[in-house]
Amino acid sequence: MESHDGSDVSNNLEEDHKMRNLYRPATKKPFIAIAVSILVCLIACTPAFDQVEKVTFIAIADPHFCMISKNVHMKIYERSSQIMEETIAEVNKMEDIDFVVLLGDLFRDLEVWNLDGMRELLDDLSIPYYVIFGNHDVPPVRNKAVYGEDIIMGYAACKADFVMTFQGHGFNGHKYWWSANPAHWVHLVGMDTTKIGTWGGHVSRHQLKWLQNILSAQADKEVTIILAHHNLTTHGPDDEYPEWRKFRADNAGEVRKILESHSNVKLVITGHHHIADIRTVNDIHYVTCPSILTYPCRYTKFTVTPRMAKIETIPVKNEEIIAEALAGIRMKDADKPPSTVGQSDEKRAQAQIDLALDIGGLLEDSSETLNFR
Repeated sequence: MESHDGSDVSNNLEEDHKMRNLYRPATKKPFIAIAVSILVCLIACTPAFDQVEKVTFIAIADPHFCMISKNVHMKIYERSSQIMEETIAEVNKMEDIDFVVLLGDLFRDLEVWNLDGMRELLDDLSIPYYVIFGNHDVPPVRNKAVYGEDIIMGYAACKADFVMTFQGHGFNGHKYWWSANPAHWVHLVGMDTTKIGTWGGHVSRHQLKWLQNILSAQADKEVTIILAHHNLTTHGPDDEYPEWRKFRADNAGEVRKILESHSNVKLVITGHHHIADIRTVNDIHYVTCPSILTYPCRYTKFTVTPRMAKIETIPVKNEEIIAEALAGIRMKDADKPPSTVGQSDEKRAQAQIDLALDIGGLLEDSSETLNFR
């Protein structure tokens, strides 16, 4: 018979409470254990940066190698051989570099002795290297009235000589442009943006068709990197002045349209301008690299993963060379930003120095990280 004092009810509640406490931990423990296991697994399965798939390479822009020449304004040709020798020695000391790319203007001009001399120097590299044309790597078209000197054309090589000299270093056959896979997930494209008779640039119809086809054929690669000598976008307001428009290929828009139609094109690396700058257009990062011959005398280190690129500029080791290149900018006839016309020589020189150092912030902080979309 049920007690009216509620003792049975109280006992039942107490037993129920004990039973709830008994089962509550039992139901929580598996979930906690599972959650901890998942967290540990995620941490264990998330690779550190040094374990992520990556390629690391050096870009050398506009070395203008010249075995016989005097300095001309801001280009310290007399130091060009020394700069290349010392840069190659420094790169060979680096343990994490997969390859080197040379972004054109390997020479003062395409003299046969410079062609052979540069090949000998580059063959001292302990890692693979790739080469593309620059406007100084094609037969010069000059006259004494313009340049104040005679050019004996019999001493100049031709583009076919350049291709054969650097066969196997990007070039594979007779074409002036090439495609390579330095890693199973990376597609590297070397373009020819040169145009005979001018320091300006252009990409031929034949090459544009090839570019579209090769990008389609390599669509399975996670990252495509384009190498070109001439810029494919503007890198500052001065580039819109007629004097500086030749830093950009005259049909750069057509090239960009093709690149933008392929989502794995992430990075375009150029030289020619002798400055460091980064511009992003429609999710593609355009990086123009400083020259090792002219101030600020730097080469560029790229570390690329499927998701990002880290960029670092490295000065040549010899401080005397950097000082000499800086003095070259201050010379009256040295190149200056066209927007400074009419200003004093001192102000114009300082504007060029600021441009070389600070444009895009790349040299200001020495390194930059770009995320891919």
